[in-house]
Formats: sequence, structure tokens, C-alpha cells
Amino acid sequence: MTKRLEVYFKNENDAESASLKLKTLRVSNNFIDEMPSEKEERYYVPFATVNSSSSGTPGMINPAYVAEASSERNQLDETENPYNEKVTHMLQVDVVDEDYEKAVNILNEFDCFTRVER
Repeated sequence: MTKRLEVYFKNENDAESASLKLKTLRVSNNFIDEMPSEKEERYYVPFATVNSSSSGTPGMINPAYVAEASSERNQLDETENPYNEKVTHMLQVDVVDEDYEKAVNILNEFDCFTRVER
């Protein structure tokens, strides 16, 4: 079985570097896509907050962190909002179950994000 990872980067270089490092694992469908300019607001949180424990669904955001982020977001004005990151590239990759933790560790080396729904 495989698990899909979808992460977002602020620049193409980081996305390419992460993609190359992930190719050392058993991965498939590894591709990078440039993000279109968006009219709607989307919020991203650091990828390191992804819950990869066996008790949760892999790739899910830690709910406690989202609640904390939401609370902090309400205290910040829009220009200081660290949870409204501008991303330019998306990396999507399918990783075999046995290499999933290694893939998460590789991605945590980079300044990458995952989407959070408001």
C-alpha cells in the first residue's frame, strides 16, 4: 500500500530538492506543480505539524495545533499572519507504507507546508 503526501513550498528550489531526496525511497507519482494565482484565501501550516502517529490518519493536521493556530490568528492582523503563507509550488508523491516515516523526516528538513481548511 502507498500513502499520498501533498506538501507546499515557497520556492521551486526547495520543492525540487525535496523531490530529489524522496527519490531515494520507494516512491511513485512524484511530481511538482506550480501553484496558480489564487483569488480565494488558503491557509497553510508548517508540515512538521502533520500527525504521523498510528493513532491518527497519516497526513492529518494535529487538531490541537490547528486550534492553537486559529486562536493566534485571531490576535494577529493580516500582514503578521504566519499561517497565511505564500506558496508557489506543490509536491505530490505516493510513498510505500514502510518508507512513510522516512519521507516525513525528509520533508521536515525543508520549509514546507500543508493545507488547512478554515
